[in-house]
Amino acid sequence: MNKIRRRVTALCKKIYKLIFKRSILSSQQKKFIADIIQKYQNINYEEKVGGEESMAYYTRGLISQLLESKTFNFMFSSYLKSFVYPSVLANIQQAEAIQKNLLSYILSEVRYTAFAKKYALESLGQDVYADFVSKVPVFSYEEFKPWIEQAKTERDVIRPGKITKFSASAGTTSRKKHIPVSDEALESAAKASLDMLSTYVIKHPDTKIFSGYYRPLVGTIQEQFADGSIVSDISALMMLDRSGMLQKKYSFDLEILLEPHRYKKRDLFTKYLQPREKTIMMGVTSWIDEMLHHIQHTDRKKFQTFVKNLELIVRWGVDAKPYVKYFNELGINHIGAYNASEGYFWYQDILHYPNHEAQAPYQLLVNHGIFYEFIPFTAENFEGGQVKPDAQVKPLREISPKEIEQGTRFALVITTNAGLFRYLLGDVITFVDKEYRFRIVGRTRECINLKGEELMEDHVNIVLQDINRSYAADFRHYTIGPDQEDLPTCHEWILEGELPKDIDYSQLIQEIDAGLQRVNADYEAKRKDDILLKMPIVHFVVPGTFHSWFKKHNKLWGQAKMPRLSHDRTTVKEILAFVE
Repeated sequence: MNKIRRRVTALCKKIYKLIFKRSILSSQQKKFIADIIQKYQNINYEEKVGGEESMAYYTRGLISQLLESKTFNFMFSSYLKSFVYPSVLANIQQAEAIQKNLLSYILSEVRYTAFAKKYALESLGQDVYADFVSKVPVFSYEEFKPWIEQAKTERDVIRPGKITKFSASAGTTSRKKHIPVSDEALESAAKASLDMLSTYVIKHPDTKIFSGYYRPLVGTIQEQFADGSIVSDISALMMLDRSGMLQKKYSFDLEILLEPHRYKKRDLFTKYLQPREKTIMMGVTSWIDEMLHHIQHTDRKKFQTFVKNLELIVRWGVDAKPYVKYFNELGINHIGAYNASEGYFWYQDILHYPNHEAQAPYQLLVNHGIFYEFIPFTAENFEGGQVKPDAQVKPLREISPKEIEQGTRFALVITTNAGLFRYLLGDVITFVDKEYRFRIVGRTRECINLKGEELMEDHVNIVLQDINRSYAADFRHYTIGPDQEDLPTCHEWILEGELPKDIDYSQLIQEIDAGLQRVNADYEAKRKDDILLKMPIVHFVVPGTFHSWFKKHNKLWGQAKMPRLSHDRTTVKEILAFVE
């Protein structure tokens, strides 16, 4: 049997060299071969054979072997390069037209829903976008929540039929949110994953990652209702969706999926880890960092083998600047993505930019079930993180070259194939080129603007990255608020990390302050002569403090995140009271 498998494997390799290297087949014929790959991927290799014929049994076993072979790696890499990556380039070139058509498609799909009837979307004029925005306001989560709650129990509310999946967002700036998830949205997320991997393969043509299995740091199934509907972390929903091309390559144990406790989930991941597999690791950046440190400290031998075979980290959820130093020291490639409850919006385009310091911008995904609008993040449009009723909102096609050149900051508004309409996402971005690459600079509600300094998360992360490099330090976790509620005079920090020996804390705080003035002209102006803002107050705490705070507040689910910048002192006071 092994001899037959070797011969078939060699034959498959020759066939695919002819198909993809020499291009002897037409595009339609190549598409047929690609569909065969898709068909093989959807077979449930683990189900019992039962009364199947022996030939079918051996065929299935052969396919299973191929999925773990260098041949499949070659086949799938070729598929990504020949079919997927060209569509990625086409999407960028036709972004404005795609977005226009996508909005029309989404609205036509929901025209008989309760939401469409409420806002008279059953029939729209020739200019679909203008008609749409004239009828539908911009929603915050709190404003859109009644529609989501209604969709939990009724049909045809915000999507045709009954929505049976809801993602539990971590709720960084508010309480936990339940976001609707449709089958179409999961398909769009799977498509985005393939697009991301295709850019990776183009830059790393000799990759072996498709010969192994993928290690996701999966979330948890949190609630299940009588009608079969579930509330879960988005990563768990994606694991349960087995229709995507790469879903059969995900390796995780059901026990991990059902375990809600962060530390128990971490221990289970380590227990079931097969370190010899060539693999990808996926999850929230801070959690990947925590998991790798945990394995390193508990089982160094397993850690060394695992890292040797860990070629790629796909990270999301929090800014990577405080964490990539560790990933780089381990020699692991890493790509940032935005795989959120609301959708899969972008990933880092590593083809055109270096990524060793997580500085690569993100490529906006324009053909993945999400229509984008942009609000300039200015005092004219926002107040206290909330969008004003008369705010200026524009679609992608109206972003001007001047706004790109000047680095205008935009807050994102999305309409999705999961049932969100003109939903204020909360992220603030600046475009870096005309192909709609951008950088994330903060969130609408995570911005300190006590005296007009407009300090955002990106400013802080850049400065801490420089501090870590200069001091050989490891400051990764922080939260910042005003020093007092009524008449604030400065920013007050809680900064966690390994503290270098014999450190001059006063000098370090001055360097943090100087760094912020260097990267933020507004902050520099407000700090001049200590007239409007005084030197920041910084409390240094030891590693583990933030996790202890999470534990005390029962926030040990996998995607829980600490609010980093806030206009109130709630988090700062709680941590100070906790460590005193």
